Amino acid sequence: MPETRREVQQATGMIFAQLDVSATDAFYRLRMHAFSTGRSIQSVAAGVIARTLDFRELE
Repeated sequence: MPETRREVQQATGMIFAQLDVSATDAFYRLRMHAFSTGRSIQSVAAGVIARTLDFRELE
């Protein structure tokens, strides 16, 4: 789904800005957070976009 891909890309960009890391590292962190919490990457991305999940708080 294109809208899902956009959400993941947007969330990756937000994590990139929050943590001042590379885009690759931001995506990796998004993916690993989804895996470690048993959620889908789309669900985690939606939380980042909605600002209910801030990766600065996970550091």
